Amino acid sequence: MNIERNYSVRIAVILTVAGLLVVALAVVLWLKRDKPVITKLEGIEIALADRECSCLLPDGDVIYVGGADGLYLLDSKTLAFIKKVEIPGGPILQLVSALYKMPDGSLWVAHNRGISMLQNREWKTFGLADGLLDLRANCFYQGDGGLWAGTWGGAYFFAETNGVYSIQKAYTTDNGLTDNMINVIYSEKDGTLWFGAYYHTDTPCGLSILNEGRFSYLSVLDGLPHSFITSICAIPNGEYYIGCGFLERGGLAVVQKQENNYSVDRIYGMNEGLPGPKVRTLYYDTAEHLWIATENDGILIVSNPSPNDANLSGIYIKQENGLPDNEIKQIMEHDGYIYLAARRGIARLPISNLDSLVNRRLVQQETNLITHHS
Repeated sequence: MNIERNYSVRIAVILTVAGLLVVALAVVLWLKRDKPVITKLEGIEIALADRECSCLLPDGDVIYVGGADGLYLLDSKTLAFIKKVEIPGGPILQLVSALYKMPDGSLWVAHNRGISMLQNREWKTFGLADGLLDLRANCFYQGDGGLWAGTWGGAYFFAETNGVYSIQKAYTTDNGLTDNMINVIYSEKDGTLWFGAYYHTDTPCGLSILNEGRFSYLSVLDGLPHSFITSICAIPNGEYYIGCGFLERGGLAVVQKQENNYSVDRIYGMNEGLPGPKVRTLYYDTAEHLWIATENDGILIVSNPSPNDANLSGIYIKQENGLPDNEIKQIMEHDGYIYLAARRGIARLPISNLDSLVNRRLVQQETNLITHHS
């Protein structure tokens, strides 16, 4: 019995030692493995890395940047900080969500205390006394002869009469909108207006589309992946890409128009190539790239999107590649650069570097940082 017991003990010891050696060998091999190289975006520049940035506007020698803490002015050549913009005697600028410069040179700022305009070095802030139902403003879109603004209290059209801007038209739930919280506005060439609602849960929200004085609607009941609209992007093939979602839910809808009827043609989610569930913003650049920015999962750049695309495929970039953050809130192109406003900071990338990146079709299988996402 003692012999058998000793034999069993020896076997157990041998197996234990062998197991430890296998583990040790695995650790050594793992440490000596060829570590994947994280491909960085070439030529990317970042500024205001410690600030939340919701929007930006390049304007000659300067760049306006708006965010949670207010409005900032940067040098357009170096991205160096110049100053924080303040309105003398006016409201404190906070939660700046949109910026726009009209052809007449007036600068418009959407924030949580109204809509402020800088014209001829003088500030004017539009509030409740001027006709707004809610001070919180979200977005701008230039219309025929004026500027549309989306707010938590409806959509308002500002136009100039005898050198003075005022609200000359408004849409709310009283005259056609599905919800007063308008997050995005878009206009077709024929003047058809799209109003995208967001954040309220007691209505289907979605899209209110105004054509020749009559509204039509698209919501989750018509196939949208989510009732909260974040972005509207028209592309040259005649389709409209609609970003939707809230936090960890959402998707990308493609809407088609036949005569004056609109319908959801297809939906893209994570199973069809989106990096994350919610689409935060969309942009179509002059090189025919569709930028799809998500809430927390970086950007997918799709070249020449087509109605035949059952799945999305392109270049996937995120913070590890050099983005200031994985949440990108605005994308725009200006003077040879792509500009990004992010949850932390802004960035710009030469469009020529992007073309090189897309043409090389980089794939990092181990890191999945720049890859064809499908």
